[in-house]
Amino acid sequence: PYSQQALCAPGHAGVRFQSPAAHRDSLDLKKRGVLPVTEIVRLHALAHKVLAVNTDERLKALAENKHMTIVDSRNLIDALHFIQHQRIKHQCGQILRGEKVTNFLNPRDLPKMAKEQLRDAFTIIDDAQSAVRQTYRAGMG
Repeated sequence: PYSQQALCAPGHAGVRFQSPAAHRDSLDLKKRGVLPVTEIVRLHALAHKVLAVNTDERLKALAENKHMTIVDSRNLIDALHFIQHQRIKHQCGQILRGEKVTNFLNPRDLPKMAKEQLRDAFTIIDDAQSAVRQTYRAGMG
């Protein structure tokens, strides 16, 4: 079944995505932030038979059922929401300037505090990816 395949081969969880050369100094907020969180949470939900279908609800259920700490759950929710907010804000700016809409954001374009928050969000995601690799190594979760 799909859940066993996902546990044995967690797909993109832990995979680093490279930006195309045109976006060398930019981060792909969708591939580097949104997708890894979604896949990490989906993997945990499958492993623990959580039936919720949206990432926030899955994280809440994982914490409520003690499959994840409340702090880890909230950190992932906050990281995801911050990255989603930055992505939408960036894309709205692109639309207003008549530019092609992308998921690529150059951190240099952010104010200092937002840059630090983005760095913290990616650290949370990196830590969660490391935990996935440890927990589900060789499908033993």
